[in-house]
Amino acid sequence: MSQEVNMRKMVSSVKIALMVTLFSWTGSLLAHGLQMSTAQVVQRQDNYLFITMHTPVAKLYQHMNYKGKPASLMHLANGSDQQLGQFRQALLELFRNNMNLSVAQQALQSVKVRVAPKEELKKLLQAELAEQILNAQHHEQSHDAEPKNFFRIEVDGFIAAGNDTPRVLSASFPKELGQVLVSYTKPQIQTLTPTEQGSQYIQALWK
Repeated sequence: MSQEVNMRKMVSSVKIALMVTLFSWTGSLLAHGLQMSTAQVVQRQDNYLFITMHTPVAKLYQHMNYKGKPASLMHLANGSDQQLGQFRQALLELFRNNMNLSVAQQALQSVKVRVAPKEELKKLLQAELAEQILNAQHHEQSHDAEPKNFFRIEVDGFIAAGNDTPRVLSASFPKELGQVLVSYTKPQIQTLTPTEQGSQYIQALWK
């Protein structure tokens, strides 16, 4: 009887160990996925493209290289206003010079790149540093921590006139973004005219 109880305890311990290992591996994998850069491509009014990118603060800064770059993220977050301005300009130039967008082999027209103003960038950098310190203090849980601080970069432009369908978008992202998870949508927009019963919305849904 005692041997059977011991056997059950051993089996239970093995199950728990396997579950802990599985959850640890899964958490690490999810955290790695959450660290990936993302890009949402939205086509509006047939000829307007709007791309929103999110990329982890620390990883992007690590891979950026520009004149006057501070030695670390901490130096930048606590640096001068001029250093922050240089960093913001480097961000803009990174996407202006290294992100090529074309449809049917014709470059997008009136392309604009937008990043946050210096005040918002400084807050984001400080939040990333605080997150790093917190994770360092709780090292055993740091691999499960969901990344919260991402740079947001917006790029938009117009498809050149005269392109026949089907039209194909070609977009090259800067190598500093690393892996990029891209999604594409084209919103179906309707203008609803109210009646005595209110406004009725009908939309066919994709399977």
